[in-house]
Formats: sequence, C-alpha cells, structure tokens
Amino acid sequence: LRAIARFQQLSSPVAAKSVEDTAFYRHGRLLSRNEVGADPAQFATTARDFHALCIDRRRRYPHALLATATHDHKRGEDLRARLAVVSELPEEWSAAVDRWGSLNAGLKFAVADAQGPDATDELMLYQTLVGAWPLDLRIDDRTGLAAFRERLAGWQQKAIREAKRHSGWIEPNADYEACCAAFLAALLDHGRSAEFLADLRGFVDRIAPAGAVNGLVQTLIKLSAPGVPDFYQGTEFWDLSLVDPDNRRPVDYTARGAALALPSAAAELLQHWPDGRIKQQLIARLLALRAADSALFADGDYLPLRFHGPQAGHWFGYVRQYGGRALLVVVPRFAAKRIQPSSLRLDAELLEATSLRLPRGLVGRSWQQVLGGDSKCFGLAANASLSSLIADWPISVAFTG
Repeated sequence: LRAIARFQQLSSPVAAKSVEDTAFYRHGRLLSRNEVGADPAQFATTARDFHALCIDRRRRYPHALLATATHDHKRGEDLRARLAVVSELPEEWSAAVDRWGSLNAGLKFAVADAQGPDATDELMLYQTLVGAWPLDLRIDDRTGLAAFRERLAGWQQKAIREAKRHSGWIEPNADYEACCAAFLAALLDHGRSAEFLADLRGFVDRIAPAGAVNGLVQTLIKLSAPGVPDFYQGTEFWDLSLVDPDNRRPVDYTARGAALALPSAAAELLQHWPDGRIKQQLIARLLALRAADSALFADGDYLPLRFHGPQAGHWFGYVRQYGGRALLVVVPRFAAKRIQPSSLRLDAELLEATSLRLPRGLVGRSWQQVLGGDSKCFGLAANASLSSLIADWPISVAFTG
C-alpha cells in the first residue's frame, strides 16, 4: 500500500517535470503544441476524432471542466491560437526564420566560453516574439519595446533553465544566459534591429487576424461543447501571456467592466477587433445564454454537422440539442488566407457553394442568431447555405426554441 501511495503521489510530478518542464522547452517545432496536458507525440487531430472526443465526453463526464488557460499555462490561449496559424503557412514561416537568422547572425554574443543562443533557443525565441507581440506595439516605441523585452527576458531565462541543455536552476550557466539576454535586447532595440523589427511586425500582421479568429473559435467551442467552461483571470480580452509570472500579472478589471458598456454592434466590434472587446462580447453573450438555458448546455446531445462543397474542409460545426431546443455552432478552419485583416470577415469564396446538412427534426425551424444584432428569425433548409449563417461575425451561433 505504501508503494502504491508513493507511486500515485510521485508519478504525476515526475511526468510533469520530464515532459512539461523539460521536453517542452527542448522541442521547438511548434510551441503552441507545448502546453500543460498535451502529448508531444500527437501533433494534431482530425475533425472526426474531435467530434468523437466530444461525444465521449458528453456520455462519460459532461460536467467536467473545460479550461484553455490557467495560472500554470506555458502560453496564453490566444498566443497559442496565433502561433497555430504558422502551421498553415509553413513555407512563409520557414522563409521568415531563414531571413531573421541571417539578419541577426551578427548580434549573437560570446561570454567567456559560452556563445548563444543556439539554433533551438533562437527558433523558440522567434516563435515567442511572433506569438506574444502586443497588437498595439509599434516597432519604434522604445518604452513599449522595453516593457516587452522585460516580459520576454523572464520567459527566456526560465525556458533555458527548464530545458537543462545549457543551464539549469541548480547550476545556472550565467555566461550562456547573459549571451541570450543580450541577443534579445539587441533584437528589440530599434536602433540596431530596425530591419528585423519591421519584418517581424509584418509577419505578425500577416497572421494576427487569423490568430484572432482561431481565438474566437476556441472560445466559442469551450462555451458550447460538452463541459463546464472556465475562464482564467483577464482572458476576457486577448490572452497573449507567457509562462508564470507573466500570466499572473494584475488584471485591469475596471477596463473590462467599462468595455462591456461600449457599443457592441458587430461592425464596431469587428472594426476594433485588436482591443479584445469582440472576444469579451462573445463570452458575455454565450454565458447569458447558458444561464438562461443551463439544461441545454449541461445535458444536451452533441450532434456533429456535415459540410458539402469545394470549401467543406474549411468548416467545423455541431448541434447541441435538449428537448425542443437546439444550438447550432459553425466555425471556420484553416482560414489564414481567407480573412480580411481589417474586419476579420471571411472571403466570399469560403462561403460560396458550401452548405451544411442539418440534422433531421431541425429543418424548417425558426432560428435566431446569438451573435448578430439582427433580432429577426430565419429558417434553414435541409442543406443550408453557409452564406445564410455567416454574415458579419466570422463564426456563427444560432438558437431555436
């Protein structure tokens, strides 16, 4: 019994230290996958498998927690959503990393017998810069860059020590850490790295809109799939935080409270999407719906949707159904090349000639958009066109009672 107890007490911490606090700081293929609870051997999953997981969750533990951010996450939920876009643009990403490596080769430092960062730490740093770059940070903003550098320096030191390749908590390699810190400072010095910063910011601008849509999709699924959604402090706005202590910074609740009182029309939210209010409104509206019909979300069936047409692979959706009520959820996938950066709207090509097969029993019902400002009801045919569902928002949630 003592051996069993010790095994149970120690196996989880050993797994956490070996995988999350060592392997995840060495394996830099795509940092959005290096998260607490993730399996590094599983790089992705399919829509079919995800549906199967949701169905199984609905059957076995429908009231379990759904969390996308905690006090212990390695990277904020919207940082991961932005970095995931890189997997859609592998050629562009590879070319960007090659350019940055060439541009910054002369900025690497040598201290005593150490020189750094090495190729692995440099690649992880570029991913972190791209993922965590604040949407309102200009490349000539010295104060903003200094604050960003301070946040990244904390992450960098922890990442190097957790990896235990060149340094560690028990025996820190001060020389290697100093080389890496000096490299980071040089990268974020506009006077020394103007060309790199302009290129970096251009890449961020390239993927940030798709990352924002990914963030909205992730939030909507957490709010509507089987389970109980949990929201970590401050994640009502975009969460581009890094590992602790960065993800434990004070939260401006006054700003978040004031934002709820601002205009929430779709056009307004989409035009100003970088401020995060569009995510906050999504959360507020779905939580209100959950409060009004808790049984639908707690015990409703989960029915996968099927899509048809040339762009069918770019869509994912399901229905939650309980009694005579139903919630229809439709979201885009792999939309990096089909999003209008200024408004997050989807290109018409993604909607045209694409339809969803509505489950039997829901055809001809009267539906109402949860996210749209239009209170008018609408009907859906057995093969409903996506253009009838996706209008202003890049995602759709419809309710029928």
